[in-house]
Amino acid sequence: MLTKASLARVFIGLAVYIACAFPLFALGLLSRDVRIGLFRKYMQGAAFPTIPSLLLTFSPIDGWSYITPIALAVAAGCAVSKSVRLTTAVLIFSGAVIQLFMFAAAFIPYKKLTNIIGYPEPGPYPTMQLVINVIMVVGSMILAVLSVKRLIALAKD
Repeated sequence: MLTKASLARVFIGLAVYIACAFPLFALGLLSRDVRIGLFRKYMQGAAFPTIPSLLLTFSPIDGWSYITPIALAVAAGCAVSKSVRLTTAVLIFSGAVIQLFMFAAAFIPYKKLTNIIGYPEPGPYPTMQLVINVIMVVGSMILAVLSVKRLIALAKD
């Protein structure tokens, strides 16, 4: 049976997952559109905005890249102490859901406007983006394993 502390861990983990997964998903689709050259004909010599161009190197490049938000959610859920109230965790989760709706409201029109027919041929991944994705996945997995081990050690005491 789930206790209040374990429910708080679940809500915090879900909040972290929502807060990380959808922005990474949107960034991954933007990165794909940039890689296939979708914006070249619309930009016409104008510089791509600075913040998105910096964040594109951190965008997921394939399905395995989405392990990062899952591992971060597990790590955050395990890191929650017993002193977190269930109502606080539910409020944090509600804030993450509101953020999800805001991102979706901004992103859905973009995706409909930039939708192309068919799928582009998969090309080689950009090296820097591949290295960063591997580091993010491995780092978040290590963090999740350490958090789970810590939680198990605390539960035994």
